[in-house]
Amino acid sequence: MRHAYRQSMKASLISPARIRITGQGRHTPGALLELLRAAPYLLPALLIFVVFTYYPLARVLYMSLTDADMLSAPNWVGLANYRQLLADREFWNSLGITAAFA
Repeated sequence: MRHAYRQSMKASLISPARIRITGQGRHTPGALLELLRAAPYLLPALLIFVVFTYYPLARVLYMSLTDADMLSAPNWVGLANYRQLLADREFWNSLGITAAFA
């Protein structure tokens, strides 16, 4: 019984020698058609991913380069915020404490 189970498990595994790559880098019309059929199903997920991941990331990067408050338009300061952060002794102290406990 154990021997038959092992044989069936060996047969179900795919060895690298048995994998065959079709097309070898060439795009076939069938692959393009398949992509076009899949696009309407993939685009909503891709859009949600971009809206909730990349837009906030870009917005935070932009805001870090400005002197912004909630009442007026942001004022562009470039890397001055980062220079100020790197010169701040409290930042380095808190970074050291975080590294010690993490």
